[in-house]
Amino acid sequence: GMGGNPLGSSRIIILVINGIEDRGAETNPEGFYSFSNVTADVGYIILVYISGDAIKGNTITMANGLDIAGLDIYGSTITLRHETADPVSNSTLAAAKGDLTDTDILYTVTGSDMAANASIHIAPGMTFAPGGNIELSGSWVNSGTFDPGNALVRFNGSGDIISGGSHFYDMSLENSSGSWSPNDTLTVDNDFTMTGGTMTVDAGGVAIGGDFLQSGGLFISDPATSFSVGGSFAVTGSGIFRRFAGSGTSNDPYLVADVYGLQSVKYYLSSYFRLSSSIDASSTEGWNNGAGFVPLGNGLSPFTGSFEGDDLQITNLTINTDSDYAGLFGYIYNGAQVSNLRLINVNVGGGNGVGGLAGVNSGSISNSSSSGRVSGASYVGSLAGYNYSSGTITASSGSGLASGSGDGVG
Repeated sequence: GMGGNPLGSSRIIILVINGIEDRGAETNPEGFYSFSNVTADVGYIILVYISGDAIKGNTITMANGLDIAGLDIYGSTITLRHETADPVSNSTLAAAKGDLTDTDILYTVTGSDMAANASIHIAPGMTFAPGGNIELSGSWVNSGTFDPGNALVRFNGSGDIISGGSHFYDMSLENSSGSWSPNDTLTVDNDFTMTGGTMTVDAGGVAIGGDFLQSGGLFISDPATSFSVGGSFAVTGSGIFRRFAGSGTSNDPYLVADVYGLQSVKYYLSSYFRLSSSIDASSTEGWNNGAGFVPLGNGLSPFTGSFEGDDLQITNLTINTDSDYAGLFGYIYNGAQVSNLRLINVNVGGGNGVGGLAGVNSGSISNSSSSGRVSGASYVGSLAGYNYSSGTITASSGSGLASGSGDGVG
């Protein structure tokens, strides 16, 4: 007998063996189903699915020649299991479906790649080793083991991401109206890509071994969770990355605790900020394909807010761009304030208007300092590249090497 999860009564369950429809059964009043006198030798691939119902669900397993109990089916979900020692793969799924085209079977396999119009659930004690890429429209629920190889897992819907302790290799979020949330620590050994939607990380944490590439959407990282990127951190296009506590007001400023939170200032240029711990920005050397940290504000969208450094330090910041307005702050505008901030060992290169703390200042810089290497064309300075008449710089200093090819260098 099979089936240990109440589905509701009078639902039709279809049994498929090695890609051939075998028979159907109806769930009993308690919502259970069973098939008797089934020939399923060791290694036979079994698919059971709900047929002709608003609720759809599939479960796949590999037989071991014995009775199978508890072959549960969950709504809008493909459940993967195996009674044998071998893990489930995308080729298992292809063999389970055979040439059947019933849309109640919620996946297709093309070559070695699988696309699921559903959530994917790896059952407890089971292993999924796809041997190809995966696309899914729902949640990822790993209660067993996921062995990704070099697979890309593409999320094109919405849902929760439960890693269950297993790593991903490549992951992408690709739905402009999608929303996702990890329920535990998300580890991606290679690259993470996001083109749209909303990713909210308020549990566990995120560890990306390779590159973090966000070209769209909103990525919200709760600073109470861990976040790390081993390769390039690049947020481009319409992408917005956010990682700080607080609400951005003068009474409750955004708290910047690490280099990712520091880069997040770029998207909230009119808000109030306070540095809550010193930051080692060494990793910025590898960001944005070598261009490094993206300056906070520019000629079109200057920084108009307030940044309180609390006498803390930002060390080893790298900016390597051809653009004007290069510095931790590209352009500090009229009325904006930066105070009590220490930059140490900056390495800033840009076009015109290049400084360690500010490329261009027409606001207020106070009790701040910058040391390191600064280079550009015209208007290059250790602290600020160019200071407009409306700009004030008090009790602040710059030191190190400032070099340029044009006017106003020093």
